[in-house]
Amino acid sequence: MIGGGGKDQPELGVYLCAAFILIAFAYALISGKILGADGANYILQISATKQFFLVGWHRHFAQYANQFLPVVFALTTDFDVKLLRVLYELNVFLLLFVSVIFSVRLCGGKLYLFTVYAICLCVVLFQSDYIAMGEHQVLLFLAWPVLIFVLSPTANWLDRSVTIVFAVIAARSYEGGMGALAVILVAAMGRLVLFPAPGKYDRAYWALLVAILFCGVVFGLHGALNPRDPTNMLGFTATALLPLSSPLVIAGLIFMAGFVLSAVVSSRAIAAATLVLSGSVLVWAITAGAFPDAWQSFSGRTLTLTLVPAMMLVAIGLIILPLRVDRVVSLSCVGFVLLASVYSVASQAGWQATLEALRHQLEQSRGYVEFARIQARADQFFPYWTLPTLSVLLQDDCVRSIILVPPDYPWQPFDPYVERPLTDQKRYDLALAGEGCV
Repeated sequence: MIGGGGKDQPELGVYLCAAFILIAFAYALISGKILGADGANYILQISATKQFFLVGWHRHFAQYANQFLPVVFALTTDFDVKLLRVLYELNVFLLLFVSVIFSVRLCGGKLYLFTVYAICLCVVLFQSDYIAMGEHQVLLFLAWPVLIFVLSPTANWLDRSVTIVFAVIAARSYEGGMGALAVILVAAMGRLVLFPAPGKYDRAYWALLVAILFCGVVFGLHGALNPRDPTNMLGFTATALLPLSSPLVIAGLIFMAGFVLSAVVSSRAIAAATLVLSGSVLVWAITAGAFPDAWQSFSGRTLTLTLVPAMMLVAIGLIILPLRVDRVVSLSCVGFVLLASVYSVASQAGWQATLEALRHQLEQSRGYVEFARIQARADQFFPYWTLPTLSVLLQDDCVRSIILVPPDYPWQPFDPYVERPLTDQKRYDLALAGEGCV
Protein backbone atom coordinates (compact mmCIF):
# COMPACT_ATOMS: atom_id res chain seq x y z
CA MET A 1 0.00 0.00 0.00
CA ILE A 2 1.16 3.58 -0.66
CA GLY A 3 1.64 5.86 2.29
CA GLY A 4 -0.70 6.08 5.28
CA GLY A 5 -4.17 4.87 5.96
CA GLY A 6 -3.30 1.70 7.80
CA LYS A 7 -5.54 -1.15 8.85
CA ASP A 8 -6.01 0.34 12.33
CA GLN A 9 -8.39 2.95 10.96
CA PRO A 10 -12.06 2.66 11.91
CA GLU A 11 -14.31 0.57 9.65
CA LEU A 12 -17.72 1.51 11.05
CA GLY A 13 -17.67 4.89 9.31
CA VAL A 14 -17.18 3.21 5.94
CA TYR A 15 -20.19 0.95 6.43
CA LEU A 16 -22.43 3.76 7.69
CA CYS A 17 -21.53 6.03 4.77
CA ALA A 18 -22.24 3.21 2.33
CA ALA A 19 -25.59 2.42 3.94
CA PHE A 20 -26.78 6.05 3.97
CA ILE A 21 -25.92 6.55 0.28
CA LEU A 22 -27.60 3.33 -0.83
CA ILE A 23 -30.76 4.10 1.15
CA ALA A 24 -31.01 7.66 -0.20
CA PHE A 25 -30.51 6.57 -3.82
CA ALA A 26 -33.01 3.73 -3.42
CA TYR A 27 -35.55 6.25 -2.14
CA ALA A 28 -34.90 8.51 -5.13
CA LEU A 29 -35.65 5.62 -7.48
CA ILE A 30 -38.76 4.62 -5.52
CA SER A 31 -39.89 8.24 -5.81
CA GLY A 32 -39.86 7.90 -9.60
CA LYS A 33 -36.60 9.66 -10.43
CA ILE A 34 -35.92 7.06 -13.11
CA LEU A 35 -38.51 8.98 -15.17
CA GLY A 36 -36.50 12.17 -15.05
CA ALA A 37 -34.80 13.55 -18.16
CA ASP A 38 -33.72 10.75 -20.53
CA GLY A 39 -34.97 7.94 -18.30
CA ALA A 40 -38.56 8.16 -19.51
CA ASN A 41 -37.46 8.00 -23.14
CA TYR A 42 -35.13 5.04 -22.50
CA ILE A 43 -37.98 3.10 -20.86
CA LEU A 44 -40.28 3.94 -23.76
CA GLN A 45 -37.72 2.88 -26.37
CA ILE A 46 -36.81 -0.39 -24.64
CA SER A 47 -40.50 -1.23 -24.27
CA ALA A 48 -41.20 -0.45 -27.91
CA THR A 49 -38.20 -2.17 -29.51
CA LYS A 50 -37.36 -4.89 -26.97
CA GLN A 51 -33.67 -4.17 -27.41
CA PHE A 52 -30.94 -1.93 -26.05
CA PHE A 53 -31.48 1.74 -26.74
CA LEU A 54 -28.03 2.90 -27.77
CA VAL A 55 -27.15 6.58 -28.16
CA GLY A 56 -23.59 7.64 -28.98
CA TRP A 57 -20.82 5.10 -29.68
CA HIS A 58 -18.73 6.42 -26.78
CA ARG A 59 -21.53 5.59 -24.30
CA HIS A 60 -22.61 2.16 -25.47
CA PHE A 61 -20.98 0.15 -22.68
CA ALA A 62 -22.74 2.24 -20.02
CA GLN A 63 -26.05 1.70 -21.80
CA TYR A 64 -25.46 -2.06 -21.97
CA ALA A 65 -24.69 -2.02 -18.25
CA ASN A 66 -27.73 -0.10 -17.05
CA GLN A 67 -30.28 -1.58 -19.50
CA PHE A 68 -29.30 -5.24 -19.16
CA LEU A 69 -32.10 -6.44 -16.88
CA PRO A 70 -35.04 -4.73 -18.63
CA VAL A 71 -33.81 -5.79 -22.09
CA VAL A 72 -33.34 -9.44 -21.07
CA PHE A 73 -36.79 -9.35 -19.49
CA ALA A 74 -38.36 -7.79 -22.59
CA LEU A 75 -36.76 -10.42 -24.85
CA THR A 76 -37.69 -13.46 -22.79
CA THR A 77 -41.16 -12.78 -21.37
CA ASP A 78 -44.48 -11.12 -22.04
CA PHE A 79 -44.21 -7.87 -20.17
CA ASP A 80 -45.83 -4.57 -19.41
CA VAL A 81 -44.08 -1.25 -19.19
CA LYS A 82 -44.67 -0.93 -15.43
CA LEU A 83 -42.68 -4.06 -14.65
CA LEU A 84 -40.01 -3.08 -17.13
CA ARG A 85 -39.64 0.23 -15.33
CA VAL A 86 -39.16 -1.58 -12.00
CA LEU A 87 -36.45 -3.77 -13.55
CA TYR A 88 -34.77 -0.68 -14.97
CA GLU A 89 -34.76 0.92 -11.52
CA LEU A 90 -33.37 -2.29 -10.02
CA ASN A 91 -30.65 -2.44 -12.68
CA VAL A 92 -29.54 1.13 -12.00
CA PHE A 93 -29.55 0.54 -8.24
CA LEU A 94 -27.55 -2.69 -8.56
CA LEU A 95 -24.80 -0.83 -10.41
CA LEU A 96 -24.38 1.52 -7.46
CA PHE A 97 -24.75 -1.33 -4.95
CA VAL A 98 -22.02 -3.43 -6.59
CA SER A 99 -19.78 -0.37 -6.91
CA VAL A 100 -20.17 0.57 -3.24
CA ILE A 101 -19.78 -2.98 -1.91
CA PHE A 102 -16.73 -3.65 -4.07
CA SER A 103 -15.17 -0.34 -3.01
CA VAL A 104 -15.78 -1.14 0.66
CA ARG A 105 -14.12 -4.52 0.11
CA LEU A 106 -11.09 -2.91 -1.51
CA CYS A 107 -10.79 -0.18 1.12
CA GLY A 108 -11.00 -2.49 4.12
CA GLY A 109 -10.70 -0.18 7.11
CA LYS A 110 -9.03 2.65 5.20
CA LEU A 111 -11.50 5.47 5.61
CA TYR A 112 -9.55 7.92 3.44
CA LEU A 113 -10.21 6.11 0.20
CA PHE A 114 -13.89 5.42 0.65
CA THR A 115 -14.67 8.78 2.27
CA VAL A 116 -13.64 10.75 -0.80
CA TYR A 117 -15.71 8.42 -3.00
CA ALA A 118 -18.67 8.78 -0.63
CA ILE A 119 -18.46 12.58 -0.71
CA CYS A 120 -18.19 12.46 -4.49
CA LEU A 121 -21.31 10.30 -4.66
CA CYS A 122 -23.18 12.71 -2.37
CA VAL A 123 -22.21 15.71 -4.47
CA VAL A 124 -22.45 14.28 -8.00
CA LEU A 125 -25.02 11.48 -7.68
CA PHE A 126 -27.51 13.30 -5.45
CA GLN A 127 -27.04 16.57 -7.34
CA SER A 128 -27.80 15.01 -10.74
CA ASP A 129 -30.34 12.34 -9.78
CA TYR A 130 -32.94 13.88 -12.10
CA ILE A 131 -31.07 11.79 -14.64
CA ALA A 132 -30.51 8.81 -12.34
CA MET A 133 -29.83 6.43 -15.22
CA GLY A 134 -27.35 8.73 -16.93
CA GLU A 135 -24.19 7.39 -18.49
CA HIS A 136 -22.18 9.82 -16.39
CA GLN A 137 -23.56 8.08 -13.29
CA VAL A 138 -22.40 4.71 -14.63
CA LEU A 139 -18.96 6.19 -15.24
CA LEU A 140 -18.89 7.40 -11.63
CA PHE A 141 -19.88 3.97 -10.29
CA LEU A 142 -17.15 2.23 -12.30
CA ALA A 143 -14.21 4.61 -12.26
CA TRP A 144 -13.93 5.06 -8.50
CA PRO A 145 -13.52 1.35 -7.65
CA VAL A 146 -10.81 1.14 -10.33
CA LEU A 147 -8.98 4.07 -8.72
CA ILE A 148 -9.37 2.53 -5.28
CA PHE A 149 -7.88 -0.73 -6.56
CA VAL A 150 -4.95 1.13 -8.12
CA LEU A 151 -4.25 2.92 -4.83
CA SER A 152 -4.78 -0.15 -2.66
CA PRO A 153 -4.35 -3.25 -4.86
CA THR A 154 -4.88 -6.81 -3.78
CA ALA A 155 -3.45 -10.09 -5.09
CA ASN A 156 -6.93 -11.60 -5.18
CA TRP A 157 -7.74 -12.54 -8.77
CA LEU A 158 -11.46 -12.00 -8.26
CA ASP A 159 -10.77 -8.39 -7.27
CA ARG A 160 -8.42 -8.02 -10.21
CA SER A 161 -10.90 -9.49 -12.66
CA VAL A 162 -13.75 -7.27 -11.47
CA THR A 163 -11.46 -4.25 -11.75
CA ILE A 164 -10.65 -5.10 -15.37
CA VAL A 165 -14.36 -5.50 -16.17
CA PHE A 166 -15.12 -2.14 -14.55
CA ALA A 167 -12.30 -0.47 -16.48
CA VAL A 168 -13.48 -1.92 -19.81
CA ILE A 169 -17.05 -0.69 -19.29
CA ALA A 170 -15.85 2.71 -18.05
CA ALA A 171 -13.71 3.13 -21.18
CA ARG A 172 -16.85 3.57 -23.29
CA SER A 173 -19.29 4.99 -20.77
CA TYR A 174 -19.18 8.76 -21.13
CA GLU A 175 -17.05 11.25 -23.03
CA GLY A 176 -16.87 13.55 -20.03
CA GLY A 177 -15.20 10.77 -18.05
CA MET A 178 -11.90 11.22 -19.86
CA GLY A 179 -10.57 13.44 -17.08
CA ALA A 180 -11.30 10.86 -14.39
CA LEU A 181 -9.83 8.05 -16.50
CA ALA A 182 -6.73 10.16 -17.17
CA VAL A 183 -6.18 10.58 -13.42
CA ILE A 184 -6.52 6.83 -12.87
CA LEU A 185 -4.18 6.17 -15.81
CA VAL A 186 -1.48 8.39 -14.32
CA ALA A 187 -1.92 6.71 -10.92
CA ALA A 188 -1.63 3.24 -12.48
CA MET A 189 1.46 4.20 -14.49
CA GLY A 190 2.98 5.72 -11.36
CA ARG A 191 2.46 2.47 -9.49
CA LEU A 192 4.11 0.54 -12.30
CA VAL A 193 7.16 2.80 -12.14
CA LEU A 194 7.46 3.21 -8.37
CA PHE A 195 6.37 -0.26 -7.32
CA PRO A 196 7.24 -2.67 -10.17
CA ALA A 197 5.20 -5.86 -10.14
CA PRO A 198 7.38 -8.81 -9.02
CA GLY A 199 6.11 -11.49 -11.44
CA LYS A 200 5.47 -11.59 -15.15
CA TYR A 201 1.74 -12.24 -14.67
CA ASP A 202 1.49 -9.25 -12.35
CA ARG A 203 3.31 -7.07 -14.86
CA ALA A 204 1.03 -8.30 -17.64
CA TYR A 205 -2.03 -7.50 -15.52
CA TRP A 206 -0.94 -3.94 -14.82
CA ALA A 207 0.05 -3.42 -18.44
CA LEU A 208 -3.43 -4.57 -19.50
CA LEU A 209 -5.11 -2.23 -17.02
CA VAL A 210 -3.00 0.71 -18.20
CA ALA A 211 -3.82 -0.10 -21.85
CA ILE A 212 -7.57 -0.16 -21.12
CA LEU A 213 -7.43 3.15 -19.26
CA PHE A 214 -5.41 4.69 -22.08
CA CYS A 215 -8.04 3.58 -24.58
CA GLY A 216 -10.72 5.10 -22.38
CA VAL A 217 -8.97 8.47 -22.40
CA VAL A 218 -8.55 8.32 -26.19
CA PHE A 219 -12.22 7.39 -26.67
CA GLY A 220 -13.27 10.30 -24.46
CA LEU A 221 -11.11 12.76 -26.36
CA HIS A 222 -12.46 11.47 -29.64
CA GLY A 223 -16.03 11.87 -28.41
CA ALA A 224 -15.36 15.41 -27.19
CA LEU A 225 -13.71 16.46 -30.46
CA ASN A 226 -16.32 14.71 -32.60
CA PRO A 227 -19.59 15.11 -30.67
CA ARG A 228 -22.60 13.14 -31.90
CA ASP A 229 -24.71 16.23 -31.30
CA PRO A 230 -22.92 19.61 -31.43
CA THR A 231 -25.90 21.30 -29.77
CA ASN A 232 -25.68 18.89 -26.84
CA MET A 233 -21.96 19.60 -26.54
CA LEU A 234 -22.61 23.34 -26.50
CA GLY A 235 -25.15 22.81 -23.75
CA PHE A 236 -22.59 20.79 -21.78
CA THR A 237 -19.94 23.52 -21.91
CA ALA A 238 -22.41 26.37 -21.37
CA THR A 239 -23.74 24.86 -18.13
CA ALA A 240 -20.42 23.68 -16.65
CA LEU A 241 -20.60 26.22 -13.81
CA LEU A 242 -24.33 25.89 -13.11
CA PRO A 243 -24.16 22.95 -10.64
CA LEU A 244 -21.47 24.72 -8.62
CA SER A 245 -24.17 27.04 -7.28
CA SER A 246 -26.08 24.15 -5.72
CA PRO A 247 -26.10 24.12 -1.90
CA LEU A 248 -25.20 20.43 -1.98
CA VAL A 249 -22.11 21.02 -4.12
CA ILE A 250 -21.09 24.03 -2.01
CA ALA A 251 -21.46 22.02 1.20
CA GLY A 252 -19.51 19.15 -0.33
CA LEU A 253 -16.63 21.38 -1.34
CA ILE A 254 -16.55 22.97 2.11
CA PHE A 255 -16.48 19.59 3.80
CA MET A 256 -13.88 18.18 1.44
CA ALA A 257 -11.54 21.11 2.05
CA GLY A 258 -11.99 20.87 5.82
CA PHE A 259 -11.59 17.10 5.81
CA VAL A 260 -8.26 17.33 4.01
CA LEU A 261 -7.04 20.13 6.27
CA SER A 262 -8.07 18.29 9.45
CA ALA A 263 -6.24 15.16 8.28
CA VAL A 264 -3.09 17.07 7.33
CA VAL A 265 -2.77 18.98 10.60
CA SER A 266 -4.40 16.25 12.75
CA SER A 267 -7.00 18.65 14.12
CA ARG A 268 -10.25 17.36 15.59
CA ALA A 269 -11.46 20.93 16.00
CA ILE A 270 -11.19 21.59 12.26
CA ALA A 271 -13.05 18.35 11.51
CA ALA A 272 -15.87 19.30 13.87
CA ALA A 273 -16.02 22.90 12.61
CA THR A 274 -16.12 21.69 9.00
CA LEU A 275 -19.06 19.43 9.71
CA VAL A 276 -20.90 22.27 11.46
CA LEU A 277 -20.28 24.68 8.58
CA SER A 278 -21.15 22.30 5.74
CA GLY A 279 -24.03 20.86 7.75
CA SER A 280 -25.42 24.36 8.31
CA VAL A 281 -25.52 24.90 4.55
CA LEU A 282 -27.47 21.67 4.08
CA VAL A 283 -29.85 22.31 6.99
CA TRP A 284 -30.58 25.79 5.63
CA ALA A 285 -31.16 24.35 2.15
CA ILE A 286 -33.57 21.73 3.50
CA THR A 287 -35.59 24.20 5.57
CA ALA A 288 -35.61 26.80 2.77
CA GLY A 289 -36.48 24.25 0.09
CA ALA A 290 -33.34 25.16 -1.88
CA PHE A 291 -33.20 22.04 -4.02
CA PRO A 292 -31.82 21.76 -7.56
CA ASP A 293 -34.30 22.13 -10.37
CA ALA A 294 -34.30 19.89 -13.44
CA TRP A 295 -31.85 22.02 -15.40
CA GLN A 296 -29.38 22.48 -12.56
CA SER A 297 -29.56 18.78 -11.83
CA PHE A 298 -29.14 17.80 -15.48
CA SER A 299 -26.06 20.02 -15.69
CA GLY A 300 -24.56 17.91 -12.90
CA ARG A 301 -23.22 15.68 -15.68
CA THR A 302 -20.50 18.29 -16.21
CA LEU A 303 -19.10 17.48 -12.75
CA THR A 304 -17.59 14.29 -14.22
CA LEU A 305 -15.17 16.50 -16.11
CA THR A 306 -14.55 19.13 -13.43
CA LEU A 307 -15.13 18.00 -9.86
CA VAL A 308 -14.66 14.22 -10.12
CA PRO A 309 -11.05 14.34 -11.42
CA ALA A 310 -10.21 16.92 -8.74
CA MET A 311 -11.60 14.70 -5.99
CA MET A 312 -9.68 11.74 -7.38
CA LEU A 313 -6.50 13.78 -7.11
CA VAL A 314 -7.42 14.50 -3.49
CA ALA A 315 -7.81 10.76 -2.85
CA ILE A 316 -4.37 10.11 -4.35
CA GLY A 317 -2.82 12.85 -2.23
CA LEU A 318 -4.43 11.57 0.95
CA ILE A 319 -3.24 8.01 0.42
CA ILE A 320 0.32 9.10 -0.32
CA LEU A 321 0.65 11.28 2.78
CA PRO A 322 1.22 9.63 6.20
CA LEU A 323 -2.17 10.61 7.58
CA ARG A 324 -4.37 9.07 10.25
CA VAL A 325 -8.11 9.26 10.90
CA ASP A 326 -9.34 9.27 14.49
CA ARG A 327 -12.87 8.82 15.76
CA VAL A 328 -13.84 12.52 15.55
CA VAL A 329 -12.78 12.84 11.91
CA SER A 330 -14.50 9.54 11.14
CA LEU A 331 -17.74 10.71 12.75
CA SER A 332 -17.58 14.01 10.87
CA CYS A 333 -17.49 12.08 7.58
CA VAL A 334 -20.46 9.97 8.63
CA GLY A 335 -22.29 13.12 9.72
CA PHE A 336 -21.81 14.84 6.37
CA VAL A 337 -22.93 11.81 4.36
CA LEU A 338 -25.97 11.46 6.60
CA LEU A 339 -26.94 15.12 6.13
CA ALA A 340 -26.38 14.91 2.37
CA SER A 341 -28.56 11.80 2.27
CA VAL A 342 -31.30 13.56 4.24
CA TYR A 343 -31.05 16.47 1.80
CA SER A 344 -31.52 14.05 -1.10
CA VAL A 345 -34.54 12.40 0.53
CA ALA A 346 -36.09 15.78 1.37
CA SER A 347 -35.65 16.95 -2.22
CA GLN A 348 -37.93 14.17 -3.45
CA ALA A 349 -41.08 15.71 -1.93
CA GLY A 350 -41.49 18.35 -4.63
CA TRP A 351 -40.72 15.81 -7.33
CA GLN A 352 -43.36 13.38 -6.08
CA ALA A 353 -45.96 16.12 -5.75
CA THR A 354 -45.33 17.34 -9.30
CA LEU A 355 -45.43 13.81 -10.69
CA GLU A 356 -48.81 13.22 -9.05
CA ALA A 357 -50.10 16.59 -10.28
CA LEU A 358 -49.10 15.70 -13.83
CA ARG A 359 -50.79 12.31 -13.54
CA HIS A 360 -53.97 13.97 -12.25
CA GLN A 361 -53.98 16.56 -15.03
CA LEU A 362 -53.52 13.85 -17.66
CA GLU A 363 -56.48 11.95 -16.21
CA GLN A 364 -58.66 15.07 -16.32
CA SER A 365 -57.69 16.11 -19.87
CA ARG A 366 -58.37 14.85 -23.37
CA GLY A 367 -56.32 15.34 -26.48
CA TYR A 368 -53.25 17.52 -26.75
CA VAL A 369 -52.45 19.70 -23.74
CA GLU A 370 -50.43 22.83 -24.42
CA PHE A 371 -47.52 23.41 -22.08
CA ALA A 372 -48.98 26.76 -20.98
CA ARG A 373 -52.02 24.94 -19.55
CA ILE A 374 -49.98 22.78 -17.17
CA GLN A 375 -50.92 23.64 -13.60
CA ALA A 376 -48.04 21.71 -11.99
CA ARG A 377 -44.60 23.29 -11.85
CA ALA A 378 -43.35 20.82 -14.42
CA ASP A 379 -40.61 23.06 -15.78
CA GLN A 380 -38.93 22.99 -12.37
CA PHE A 381 -38.70 19.21 -12.25
CA PHE A 382 -38.78 17.97 -15.84
CA PRO A 383 -36.84 19.07 -18.93
CA TYR A 384 -39.42 20.00 -21.54
CA TRP A 385 -38.62 17.11 -23.89
CA THR A 386 -39.67 14.60 -21.20
CA LEU A 387 -43.32 15.66 -21.07
CA PRO A 388 -44.80 13.84 -24.11
CA THR A 389 -43.06 10.62 -23.11
CA LEU A 390 -44.18 10.98 -19.51
CA SER A 391 -47.72 11.48 -20.74
CA VAL A 392 -47.65 8.03 -22.31
CA LEU A 393 -45.95 6.30 -19.39
CA LEU A 394 -48.08 7.82 -16.62
CA GLN A 395 -51.37 6.60 -18.12
CA ASP A 396 -52.14 2.93 -17.66
CA ASP A 397 -54.24 1.21 -20.31
CA CYS A 398 -55.38 4.12 -22.42
CA VAL A 399 -53.60 7.34 -23.34
CA ARG A 400 -56.25 10.06 -23.22
CA SER A 401 -54.02 13.14 -23.31
CA ILE A 402 -50.47 14.16 -24.15
CA ILE A 403 -48.67 17.22 -22.81
CA LEU A 404 -46.83 19.07 -25.58
CA VAL A 405 -43.43 20.72 -25.37
CA PRO A 406 -43.40 24.52 -25.74
CA PRO A 407 -43.89 25.58 -29.40
CA ASP A 408 -40.37 26.98 -29.78
CA TYR A 409 -38.59 24.00 -28.20
CA PRO A 410 -36.20 22.43 -30.75
CA TRP A 411 -36.34 18.70 -29.89
CA GLN A 412 -38.51 15.92 -28.48
CA PRO A 413 -38.16 12.11 -28.56
CA PHE A 414 -41.21 11.62 -30.80
CA ASP A 415 -43.79 13.71 -32.64
CA PRO A 416 -47.04 13.25 -30.66
CA TYR A 417 -49.10 14.42 -33.66
CA VAL A 418 -47.72 11.62 -35.83
CA GLU A 419 -46.47 8.80 -33.61
CA ARG A 420 -48.32 6.75 -31.00
CA PRO A 421 -45.79 4.70 -29.00
CA LEU A 422 -46.57 1.36 -27.32
CA THR A 423 -49.73 0.66 -29.28
CA ASP A 424 -49.20 -3.03 -28.47
CA GLN A 425 -49.73 -2.20 -24.79
CA LYS A 426 -51.91 0.91 -24.72
CA ARG A 427 -54.93 2.26 -26.55
CA TYR A 428 -55.19 5.90 -27.63
CA ASP A 429 -58.17 8.20 -27.28
CA LEU A 430 -60.05 9.36 -30.35
CA ALA A 431 -58.88 12.89 -29.55
CA LEU A 432 -55.34 11.64 -30.23
CA ALA A 433 -56.36 10.01 -33.53
CA GLY A 434 -56.47 6.64 -31.82
CA GLU A 435 -59.00 3.82 -31.83
CA GLY A 436 -60.67 5.10 -28.67
CA CYS A 437 -60.74 3.98 -25.07
CA VAL A 438 -63.17 1.41 -23.74
